[in-house]
Amino acid sequence: MTETDPTALSRELEKRAISQLDKDTFPKNARFLFFEAVDLTTKLDHHDQLKNLLDEMLHSILFLGNIHAAKYNPEDIFEKTHDPIMRRFPEPFQYYQTHVPLRTPFSYFLELVVKFYGQNNEETVKDKLSRTLKKYKESAAKNTPLISTVMCICASGESRHYGVSLSCGSDKAKNIMTAVSCEHVWHPKVSSAVMSVFPDDAGEPRSIKLPDTVRCRAYAIADTRQLKPPCKRCNQLYSLPDPTDHLNTPGNCAETEAISNFIKTEKHACYGNFKKRLFKRRQEKRAEIGQRMSDYFDKEMNELMDKRLAKNRNKYRISRFYHPKK
Repeated sequence: MTETDPTALSRELEKRAISQLDKDTFPKNARFLFFEAVDLTTKLDHHDQLKNLLDEMLHSILFLGNIHAAKYNPEDIFEKTHDPIMRRFPEPFQYYQTHVPLRTPFSYFLELVVKFYGQNNEETVKDKLSRTLKKYKESAAKNTPLISTVMCICASGESRHYGVSLSCGSDKAKNIMTAVSCEHVWHPKVSSAVMSVFPDDAGEPRSIKLPDTVRCRAYAIADTRQLKPPCKRCNQLYSLPDPTDHLNTPGNCAETEAISNFIKTEKHACYGNFKKRLFKRRQEKRAEIGQRMSDYFDKEMNELMDKRLAKNRNKYRISRFYHPKK
């Protein structure tokens, strides 16, 4: 079977996916989240300096729409607002079919919220995320692709470091973004811990031990008074106490991003024997991380693109990621 003569199965899969266009909440969620972010930046001083964050968030939305089973085009997502958005943010539209994003849209939204309210204003940040989710639910949407429902705060003294659960629109996209995060985003120690059980869950978990002075807690964004106990996976990878019996997909939990941000920022916390205690086992070499994630990324992306007609396929590489021009 040649590339220009796709199988009947591929045609049927694409037809079914397209038929879901009006039923899926992905476009609605994407519009809601992006416009919430734009509204937030207009209230900040020097909001033009935050354009790069909006660029990256928009590119992430367009990329995830493009690799979705229904293959959402920018016009499908933004409808009547497509043209003015493209005029204001041309680069994401230029690169979403060739470059991968570094983070999910909600992760960028979280960063904007933290910049607006302040890194250490924990309760205000939690309240804003909760009000955003409440506003979203009032729009009668039932599903939450792109909208994270769990946040985590890693606290050390007066410092706060935030993370949200991966929300990408599909399990396939989540796997792809986990590979990208391991390669480019998360601290190498977090990447190595995640990779000890990702993607095949065949290895022995490599565990991080945070200092006793660090508090790591997750919350349901819908009600931030509700603590979310760590899952069994977070107990395995990050030594978080009192876990549930549920084993989430490696890297999916909000704890992953929060702990990574903590380790990246709080370098002064790595004093005494902390560096020695942080890993119970030796860290994998960076080159091995890159090769493993590159191979897995290619496999997942090829499986996704092979289900499409030739004209709708795109060629992505994990090493080619989007970064806005200054």
